[in-house]
Amino acid sequence: IKVMQDVKEYAVNRAVFPAKPVKKMSDQYFVYNVADNFRTAHDFRANATESNGIDSVALSQNVYVMAEHSLHRYVSDRDRENADTAINPDMDAVEDVTTVLARNKEVACARDVFTSTAFAASNRVVLSSNAWDLDTTTSAIIDDIDTGKGVILRGIGRLPVGLCVGFNTWQDGIKDHPDILDRIKWSERGVISEDIAAMVLGLDSITIGRGIQRTTNYGISQTTGFIFQSAALLYYNESSPKLRSSNLGVTFQKSEPSIQNIRDDHRKADKIEVSWTYDHRLVLTASGYLILSTD
Repeated sequence: IKVMQDVKEYAVNRAVFPAKPVKKMSDQYFVYNVADNFRTAHDFRANATESNGIDSVALSQNVYVMAEHSLHRYVSDRDRENADTAINPDMDAVEDVTTVLARNKEVACARDVFTSTAFAASNRVVLSSNAWDLDTTTSAIIDDIDTGKGVILRGIGRLPVGLCVGFNTWQDGIKDHPDILDRIKWSERGVISEDIAAMVLGLDSITIGRGIQRTTNYGISQTTGFIFQSAALLYYNESSPKLRSSNLGVTFQKSEPSIQNIRDDHRKADKIEVSWTYDHRLVLTASGYLILSTD
């Protein structure tokens, strides 16, 4: 049985925190001093003289500390005996457990990144209420994105590559926004996909947070809500991050998720356990720009 890693509903954390395989549970990682990104030097070399030298790029250091994240579900002998042909109780258990683990990662991403306290005042903005809704006459989504691009470019010398948004922001603000439709009306069918919207906004990708979480405790009436609400995040990340990085975020992980099948004879069942060992880290907040109150 393979672990289901690509849970489409929980894709924002993979965009914001791309995986970096590492060997140690805890170690240093390095962050470029953004001021060194913009230095110049006198490079003219006279005849028969040495070239001028430059100092090494300054790096700051931080430490990641991975933790194991594990959940399990029991599959009994009776479950297997009574399962219909099309049902695989063991696979169902793996998928159920993996989905909860993926949801937990998405919730942690929302908690750590989609909050004003994660960014300096220069790298965040709070728009007027429902600023990107279609019924708001002052909606200026392209201008807002361009402002964020300029902030990131001036901060790290690189343009952002992606945008993460909540489902309502996509549905009520971006997907049918007249400014975006106006730019594609002569070349497209007027149907906005994530790829087309990203192209119009000058980005590589748009990731939509479609994840749902329960917001009430068990035992009382169930209430659910979107994990990502009323926010958009512009970011610069490399798809294959390095230990010396200008990434907004990185997931340091020792290995891929693993499965253990542990027999419990007293229960007449097997404990199907899935484990992830990782640490997701905000590396360089200058590589992000958070837009709040989008819907």
